[in-house]
Amino acid sequence: MSKVHDLINYERKRRGIPTAYWSREMARLAQSQANYCARVGRLVHSSRYAFQGGENLAEGGSNFTPRAIIDCWLHSNAGHREYLLSPRVRKMGVGIAKSKGKTYVAWAFSDQPPTYPDCPYYKPQGLKGRHISGVLNRYPAKLLVKLGGKPMGKRPIRLFIILFLGFFGALGIVLGAHGIYVYFNRIETLLGGEASKLFLTLDVPIRLREVVVWASLRGLQSWIIPALLLVGGIWLWNYSRVWDIISNILDKLKLK
Repeated sequence: MSKVHDLINYERKRRGIPTAYWSREMARLAQSQANYCARVGRLVHSSRYAFQGGENLAEGGSNFTPRAIIDCWLHSNAGHREYLLSPRVRKMGVGIAKSKGKTYVAWAFSDQPPTYPDCPYYKPQGLKGRHISGVLNRYPAKLLVKLGGKPMGKRPIRLFIILFLGFFGALGIVLGAHGIYVYFNRIETLLGGEASKLFLTLDVPIRLREVVVWASLRGLQSWIIPALLLVGGIWLWNYSRVWDIISNILDKLKLK
């Protein structure tokens, strides 16, 4: 992975294009997508970069060398070369996975300013000339300001969409799990358990009580509706990237 990263920067530098920093976040996303491609046995682009950066994918044999990977992108007519040599790319990461004699490579990149410790080789010195994002990393209360990516004016909207989707994803997970739980504990409900209580134990806010009762009654009739709610909630939560934001905040706070 480091050789691919070094070769990308070599190709950029020899053309007078600024080199990009290695990013732990980008590397984690790239490795996740490479693993997925290896699992399904084909190249599949992710949808999680809707709010930040993009990715290049490549597939080769078991001896797919770093040089061959870079040449594959440089000679591509599908936009891979443009991304590889774009001066807008500021940080990046590489992921490689192998399966059944094939090698799957993902390169994730972003035009956001590098920050420490996400970019280990980025060492801002002093406040003067330092990227504002490097300053924000020291103040957890201000971390949400930089989570949206892209122009400053669009960040609040982007963050709102992420939190909105994440909230309803979490709600779907809770209601779906609750409906399935009630379905398999119907005897407890018939003997006095209150459907308005989440998992028959926790009191819920009044505004959510009707929804919880609805999910409970549906759970008594069938497990299909709660299961669909659960699956839909998991998908929406994953698509929203809320967990990536939480993970990023915990990493910056050094709590994980």
